[in-house]
Amino acid sequence: MQHAQEMSPEVAQAHIALYVNDFTANLGDAGYAAVNALLSRASEAGLVPAFDPAMLR
Repeated sequence: MQHAQEMSPEVAQAHIALYVNDFTANLGDAGYAAVNALLSRASEAGLVPAFDPAMLR
């Protein structure tokens, strides 16, 4: 709550319940593959610099 001083505890808890789950805590192989695919496509399109997929883990 230190960084959400204007947010009530109830609203903060609602945001946590909505966005924090097992997948956000651990992407797993499928999540890393999805991030890799997204960044690879963005890099090929010149939207982001080239990257080393090994850096994702």
